[in-house]
Amino acid sequence: MLRSVWEFVPCGREFATRNPHLVVESSGMKQTDFSHFSKGANRSKIKPKDAAYTLYAVDERPTKDIFQQDSNRFPHSDKNPVLNPAMHLEEELYVEGSTVMWSRGGHLLKSFKYEMEKQPVELALFAWFPFERVSGPTMYATVDQRDDQFDLNDNNEDDTADLLKKILRQHNTFSIASSNTRLGKRKRTEQAQKSRQQPLSKRTIMRKALCIILRDTVKIHFEDGMMYSVHLPFPVQNACALQIGLLLEPKRGELVTEDHGTTFISITDPSSEAEWVSKAEDANDFAMSFSMDKSSPAAHELVFATTVEDYAAKQQRQQLVITYNDKKCAHSVWLYSDQKDRVLPYKMKRKPAFHSALPQKSKGKQRKNLTSPSPMATTPPPLTRKDSFVQFHEDFSSDTDQLYGSEAGDSFTESTDSAGQYLHLLYEEKPTRRKGQRQSSVFIAHDVEGYEILCIMKKKEGLLLCLSVPQLLLRRTDPLVARIAASHAIPVSSRKGFKEIIIVRDNKLQLIVDIRQQLLTPLVVPTNVQIPDITDLRDSVVCRFNIASSEGIKRCQVDLTPESGMVLDGLAALACALPIAKYGLFRKRLIEYSFTKVQNDSDERADAEWDAFIIALLSFFPLQVNEEIMDVCQDQQVLPKTRLPPKLRAMVDASIKPNPAVRVRSLVSQAIELSERDAKDGAVDFLNEADNIVRYLHLQYEDYRVSQVKRKQMIQDMGLLQVLLCTLIQKQGWIKYYIAQGFDMGSFENVVQLSAPFTNISRRNIDPPDVINTLYYFPPTTENPIKLDEVFGVSRIDPATGINQYHTYGHTVKMAWMLYEALGTGGPEKMVTRMVEEGIYRREIEDIDSFIATPLLNVLDTFRETPVMTWTDEHYRAIDRHDMAEQVSAISPVIDPNAEKFRLPIQEVILYALFWLLTDTVIKSDLSDGETTSLFDSDRLNTDTENLRFGYTGVLETVRTSLDSTRTPEIVVPDRPDLGDDEITAEHQIHVMNLIQRTLALSIGRGIYSYGTYKPDLTKAFPLDTINLSAKLLPLRTVVQADDRSWNQDYLQWAQFHNGVASGLRISPSHKVNGSWIVFSNPEELKPEHGGFLLALGLNGNLKQLPLLHWYRYMTQSCELATAGFVLGAAAAYRGTKDSKVTKLLSVHIPALLPEESATLRHSVLIQATCLLSIGLVYMGSCDRMMSSVMVSEIGRHAYADSSMMDSDFESCALAAGFALGYITLGSGGDTASLADLQIKDKLYHLMTGHHTQQKQQTQPRQKFINLDVTSAAATIALGLMYLKTENSRIAERVDVLDTRPYLNYIRPDFLLLRIVAKNLIMWNTIRPTDPWIDQQLPTFMREDPPPEQEDWQTEASKQAMYNIIAGACLCIGLRYAGSDNQVAFRCLLSRLDNLIKASNVTAVSFQEHITKSAIKTAVDVVATAAAMVVAGTGNLELLERLKILHGRVHGNVNYGNHMATHMAMGLLFAGLGGYTLKTTNEAIAGLLTAFYPYYPISPDDNRYSLQAFRHLWTLALDVRWLTPFDVDTVKPCRVPLLLTVCQDEPWLPESERQVKEIRVIAPTVIPTYTLVKSIQLDSSRYLPIRIQMDGGMYQKSVLNSGMLCIQRRPGRMTHDEVM
Repeated sequence: MLRSVWEFVPCGREFATRNPHLVVESSGMKQTDFSHFSKGANRSKIKPKDAAYTLYAVDERPTKDIFQQDSNRFPHSDKNPVLNPAMHLEEELYVEGSTVMWSRGGHLLKSFKYEMEKQPVELALFAWFPFERVSGPTMYATVDQRDDQFDLNDNNEDDTADLLKKILRQHNTFSIASSNTRLGKRKRTEQAQKSRQQPLSKRTIMRKALCIILRDTVKIHFEDGMMYSVHLPFPVQNACALQIGLLLEPKRGELVTEDHGTTFISITDPSSEAEWVSKAEDANDFAMSFSMDKSSPAAHELVFATTVEDYAAKQQRQQLVITYNDKKCAHSVWLYSDQKDRVLPYKMKRKPAFHSALPQKSKGKQRKNLTSPSPMATTPPPLTRKDSFVQFHEDFSSDTDQLYGSEAGDSFTESTDSAGQYLHLLYEEKPTRRKGQRQSSVFIAHDVEGYEILCIMKKKEGLLLCLSVPQLLLRRTDPLVARIAASHAIPVSSRKGFKEIIIVRDNKLQLIVDIRQQLLTPLVVPTNVQIPDITDLRDSVVCRFNIASSEGIKRCQVDLTPESGMVLDGLAALACALPIAKYGLFRKRLIEYSFTKVQNDSDERADAEWDAFIIALLSFFPLQVNEEIMDVCQDQQVLPKTRLPPKLRAMVDASIKPNPAVRVRSLVSQAIELSERDAKDGAVDFLNEADNIVRYLHLQYEDYRVSQVKRKQMIQDMGLLQVLLCTLIQKQGWIKYYIAQGFDMGSFENVVQLSAPFTNISRRNIDPPDVINTLYYFPPTTENPIKLDEVFGVSRIDPATGINQYHTYGHTVKMAWMLYEALGTGGPEKMVTRMVEEGIYRREIEDIDSFIATPLLNVLDTFRETPVMTWTDEHYRAIDRHDMAEQVSAISPVIDPNAEKFRLPIQEVILYALFWLLTDTVIKSDLSDGETTSLFDSDRLNTDTENLRFGYTGVLETVRTSLDSTRTPEIVVPDRPDLGDDEITAEHQIHVMNLIQRTLALSIGRGIYSYGTYKPDLTKAFPLDTINLSAKLLPLRTVVQADDRSWNQDYLQWAQFHNGVASGLRISPSHKVNGSWIVFSNPEELKPEHGGFLLALGLNGNLKQLPLLHWYRYMTQSCELATAGFVLGAAAAYRGTKDSKVTKLLSVHIPALLPEESATLRHSVLIQATCLLSIGLVYMGSCDRMMSSVMVSEIGRHAYADSSMMDSDFESCALAAGFALGYITLGSGGDTASLADLQIKDKLYHLMTGHHTQQKQQTQPRQKFINLDVTSAAATIALGLMYLKTENSRIAERVDVLDTRPYLNYIRPDFLLLRIVAKNLIMWNTIRPTDPWIDQQLPTFMREDPPPEQEDWQTEASKQAMYNIIAGACLCIGLRYAGSDNQVAFRCLLSRLDNLIKASNVTAVSFQEHITKSAIKTAVDVVATAAAMVVAGTGNLELLERLKILHGRVHGNVNYGNHMATHMAMGLLFAGLGGYTLKTTNEAIAGLLTAFYPYYPISPDDNRYSLQAFRHLWTLALDVRWLTPFDVDTVKPCRVPLLLTVCQDEPWLPESERQVKEIRVIAPTVIPTYTLVKSIQLDSSRYLPIRIQMDGGMYQKSVLNSGMLCIQRRPGRMTHDEVM
């Protein structure tokens, strides 16, 4: 019925009236219509375009994965949809001049003005485009662009993304899926091809876009703010939205394309050019090509495009295009496809419309019409795309307005040499002689069975043509279904996607109930509404449309869908029971009766609709009433339902016991009256179908009886109808069945009976099916394969496709039967799989009667306790294991242990910081003028998370404060009243300088501590912390500034460099930055801290986003540290790639890689050493022959040089070359084919010891003595890394320390440390975390008591050697068990550290004792860092206590390097706020050895042996093995015990012989190396059990890749924290 009518005014017009500034008039824009120059064109003047509007449904096409088999995957969900309230909202596009207004629900969303283009808006419409899901950190890029990037090493990741794209990427963003392949594209790599081969349903999603068409440009706006511009070589006459993209029709006379035979183009990808749409040459007798009409090649006008179901090819959709030939005055229907060949019925092999076509070579054929741009296309586009090559690569153009395509049209010509889409003619009207402008409309509707009907409303002829879509797709010669006389027609939606037709006939609105039978019913209009002469029907949106008349436009809303669920189910039952013709008659009568009897605002509408349903059904039976009982029934007073409020009515009904006979008498009387009124339509009854009707309605009754919810609300009314129908057809057994169910109402034979004799059929005496007992006692199994339709004795149990889709007819019964069938034939797992396929959840099974639901629930409970670990998330949700469902869907390409879920709100973090500023003992109150604070607050955790991670609170803030170089530290100075003012000032400066030594060394440890904790604002430059060079003297509380006159200009540069690295390493790994932001964050003149920042960007991989054109700028900086940081960062970012451009960059600074005749560039030692190590990083693990030989020569380049004639710190080049050689040949053993003849090991042995091998000693001439101080350390490191983990005992013996006392006279004690490290790196599996093993590294004479005759200096020399050997052995244990939290190894190292700290406190007297004490301090540094490696990320309090003691040493005997080692160990103990630990891969060991090289700088400007920049290569060893349990109910981390089954770390044994043990840990915790973990089990009865086998399955990968373990608490149980 017509529910409401109101005056209609477009929202855009109202906004434009109230806000005139929003509208840009087009009257002042000069336009030239070149179509007037065409032959026979109309030469009337161009009229300004009138304002226009278009209405859309908000949710007309929901966003979903393309080609997802929804009906196959979740058919139950499709069969039982939920009404979407948003469907009642409308979107409006209002176009006026150069302005487009987009409103929704009467509110303006966005207005678009194009006054700068100086073009009016031709059209505006919505379309949909495919985007690819991006699971990793990849930015926005088309498939074509990303395929090109795979071919370039420097563009593996798109660096053309701005802040908006990055925000979208963090929320599961998309990248545009390309629709075509451009000419001249590079060949795709294998990686790109694998990406393209992924299933489209998993990779692609549709996104809605607003398309605004100007004269020569299509502006495509997405709802997230992204905008693309596609250039067109011609103006557009009309456009239609396709399933994917747009179909465009050029204006007449603008484009003549006899070659193509069509004038349509399509845009299916906003990032590429348009495609031709050509006429396919099908071998059809009636097919007519566009090009056959030579007089007017562009005779076809685009009218309509739509997507329809292909019923022959299930789960596929086809696209139809309707055109109008204005010469023949006839419509044509075309199939839009990407296949040129003829599409055969039932054998259609389609690929997605947006899929890229195969690359085709250009034929070089030029078309005169397209080689030059359209005259109107000369208007310059918006200046949003840069023209220069430099600006293109710098990504300074706005990504929110990307201009694609050709400005001149040439590239469009090239791209149209072969069409990408084709039109296949399906139907063409017979030509008519009517001339004039087209006056027709086209739309899609549905017949009674739900099949789609293509309707063509020809207004001039007053005729509505209805074509069957299935017949069109099958290419039947006569698809015409009906020809209905009507002056106007429009579709309206009454059910989910089901469109019915409202027509105007004799100025009255009528509803077409059945198209094929042409059943019409008047549309009831409210009495207070007067509709004048109707001139048009238009703007249909769901259930609303506009009526245009002489008095204006009125908006109408119709209501054709019943609200009663019982009526919807009953209609579905009758659709199955009745023939289509009779069902149409019944529905017509029901609609007419409901329109007149059911009031729209009635509170009892559902009851009234059910009564109307019964009355309409009974009206098709010949009934007569028993007059004797009529008086008795009339004496029964029935309380009118509409006189009382609903709640009071319910109370009255509950207190009065109704008489069923009274209600039956009333219903029958109204049915007889309705039957007599409609007798003029012909006598039609349902007597022949009566038995079917009862059986199908009995299925509805059983469905209500099985469902506990429906049983309470609907079973009484349903039972009344069934008893009444059974009384009419004399089913006494059925009546007894209903009475036994509780309907003690008896038979109604005394009230009503048939007036005509009813012929009994053989099935009437069969007992009614009892579904509950049948399922329980005779369930469907393999031995008893009974079907549900056989049980009910019906032919089908599902109505036709077009029957209302909101019904729940038989849902519960069919669901229960289906699950029992799956359980009986396939077992429990098949039942759960069936639940997933049908979208059934546990709560739906719990609604079933407990008698049959119990076995099903028992299966779910069993799987709930012992789930299958290989299921999908849908399976886990079906068994109510939401923890496992969340787990398998939590796979992330980047693990960020410091993500936002661990963070407090900003206000809480500030309060937390203020609390510690006021209470912590390290930061003692009072913010004086000299204090500064850190720019970052991201390196804090709330107390709950800190307690979860470490088991304590408050310590993390203490560590953060200790590593903060921006605060003003405090130091207690003794009171010296005997000194004068100048002497006190000098003494204070000494104390401040000692304290500053520590302050300058804090940054490198802070970089480890705060790694990956900050997400920068990409609209601002990255902030860099400063270094506070002052101190507060206690008890005076005086802030003293350091006197900078006491050091040279370069003294602080390395400290500033480390400070920049620490700031840059804060950037979260889940937050990728682009090249534009890197350039933006660095000033033109770089400082040391900017060099450190560039190194940090390289270490975390972000420097790969920097365009190549900027590299020159950073290589030519006057600040050498900036250049060094960039070079090392670029090498770290491209490590192991052998990248050619990085190699060229580095080769310029290495003399050995320059041509022989080239001039020697006087590069500093700093740059040369950095480039040498960088070469090693770039060629890591490659065993490159050339680079290996170069590095060997670089180690010995200064072996015979006079040290006094060399530059300062020249030794660092040799050590850098040694590390580089170790990187290049890492773990290869030097036995690869490319290195076999270079004799690298012999050369290194010579450089390490100064001796040749025995073979060479006989042939080698006598040479000068080699400078082992330069070469020995480098050669030792190179040998250790080359033979890393190879267990080559022969090489290890040559590296080992000789077991003789005189040997100490020929080797420096510090070289013994490196020898021990190298030997044990080679013999990796022999390292043991025990004191006896450490003692075994000592020569025999050191383990014995010294002889009495030994002099003191000899004793001290032995001690120096012993401490270095012990330190080396401890470093080997730290490297071997890095990140393992092995308590045996940690205890061993901790005891050694305690002994060394005690020894360091002994006062030295003699010169040799001072040297020994220096060796002890070195050993303290090495053992402290080794212990921190073992327990990295655990926050071990015992080690922290020792490190605090070392941190508190501020005096003249503690240098810069001692502080650096201490704070690196402290940072490693809390790496990344405890979210990171270390791994022991070859690359990780090499990085750790470089970063924790045992000899630290003495002063901030010391780089004599190891360059300080190399101290940051610990990032190569970082690993995320922190496992955090998450309670899915509270969505918070929690603390639970886990039981780990771990294999002993004994790689020298076969896996079958390794010992396996169980370890109980309290998570969150650092898990041992995953290669050693066999299983992870939840060890708590408070949570649902889970056991993860580390077998490489999907579940294991989700745990490893997310860093969290989702768990689900049992109902009613408390957490472990609540109990504690």
